[in-house]
Amino acid sequence: MLQHLIFLQVLSMIIGAMTMLILQKTYKIKKLNHKKLYTKLAYRLDQMKKESQRLSSVRHLVNERLDTVNCFIAAEMSHRYDYAAAMLDKLTKDSDYFMKSTKASFEIAHPEFLDFLKDSGLSEWEIGCCCLYGIGLNGNEISTYLNRKSFYNVSCSIRKKLKMETGSNINTFIKQKMLELDNSEVSH
Repeated sequence: MLQHLIFLQVLSMIIGAMTMLILQKTYKIKKLNHKKLYTKLAYRLDQMKKESQRLSSVRHLVNERLDTVNCFIAAEMSHRYDYAAAMLDKLTKDSDYFMKSTKASFEIAHPEFLDFLKDSGLSEWEIGCCCLYGIGLNGNEISTYLNRKSFYNVSCSIRKKLKMETGSNINTFIKQKMLELDNSEVSH
C-alpha cells in the first residue's frame, strides 16, 4: 500500500512537471504569436500612415486642378479671363509639378489605367508621360512641353513596356486602353 501511495505521488509529480512544461511551452508560443501580431500591426499602421499622407498630397493636387477648372467656368460666365489664365499658367509652369498633379488626377479618375501602367513596369516618369498622352497631348507636344529633345527614346521605352505593335500610335493606344479599363471598371 505504501508503495502504491509513493507510486501515485511520483506519478502526480511527473504529471505536474509535464503540465508545467506544457504550460511554459504554450506561454512561449502565445508570447511569440503576440510579438508577431504586434509586428504585423505596427507594419500595417505604418502603411496606413503612408497611404494617408499620399492621399492628402493627391487631394491637394486635385483640388488645385479643380480650382483652376472652376476659375475657367467663372471666367466664361463673367468674361474675365485674366485670373483664370494666371491660374492655368501657375499650374502648368513647372512641368514636374504638372505631371505629378496630372498623375494624381488619374489616380482618382482612372485607377485601373494607372495600375495597368505600373504592372507593365513603367517608371514614374513614363507613367507621367502616359498621363500627358491621356489628357490629349501628342509626342511632339509632350517633348516641347517637357523641353526634352530625347523624348523619342522615352516613347520607345513606353511602347516596348506596353507591348505595343510596331508602328501603332501611342496616343490612340493610350486613349483606347483608358477607355477599355474605365468601361471594365463600370461593368464590375
